[in-house]
Amino acid sequence: MKQTFEEADKNGDGLLNIDEIYQLLHKLNVNLPRRKIKQMFQEADTDDHQGTLTYEEFSVFYKMMSLRRDLFLLMMAYSDRKDHVTAEELANFLRNEQKMTNMTSEYVAEIIDKFEVSDENKQRGILGIEGFTSFMRSPTCDIFNPLHHEVNQDMEQPLCNYFIASSHNTYLTGDQLLSHSKTDMYAWVLQSGCRCVEVDCWDGADGEPMVQHGYTLTSKITFKSVIETINKYAFINNQ
Repeated sequence: MKQTFEEADKNGDGLLNIDEIYQLLHKLNVNLPRRKIKQMFQEADTDDHQGTLTYEEFSVFYKMMSLRRDLFLLMMAYSDRKDHVTAEELANFLRNEQKMTNMTSEYVAEIIDKFEVSDENKQRGILGIEGFTSFMRSPTCDIFNPLHHEVNQDMEQPLCNYFIASSHNTYLTGDQLLSHSKTDMYAWVLQSGCRCVEVDCWDGADGEPMVQHGYTLTSKITFKSVIETINKYAFINNQ
């Protein structure tokens, strides 16, 4: 944050004016309306030097700008519209939203201690929006299973045991520009051992989804006929 502030401070006076803020956000690819940026700038500009932000004021501005509205509304839903969640409310969130059925009170306390930025909130055992946002954006909440960072399956089998026969443009009988699309192709590849098929879905003229190779002269078939064929032939030769 300090480095970002100093790089944005073009004249080196230790202050950022609104134009320097605009340039910084453009550099950071932050796409916010200028009206919204100016509003947050004015809210953060609380000292006697009106029209510029000190580093401390910039930190406040940055936190305003970084607020995830979706996470804020989610937290409000579990906190009875407060700007923080208690340990009990956080536990309810973890159970209901994150599906953590075997979570303990000790684990909840660890989350608050690790992610809450305010010492006062830590002592009260609550998690504010900054801590909640940090928690939700941390590896702790990553959908990726951390155990899978290392090899966790049997890798001693022959390569053919791991091979998955896949099909590209399954519906086409020939080339990708002019050929016909047929449901027969799904029946054929599935019975030949293919376990991964492609279904290119496009909006049809009457609201019925169609399967076709887009932007080409290939013919179309209905999505309904494709999935009915897959349902009929997918598991005949392979569970």
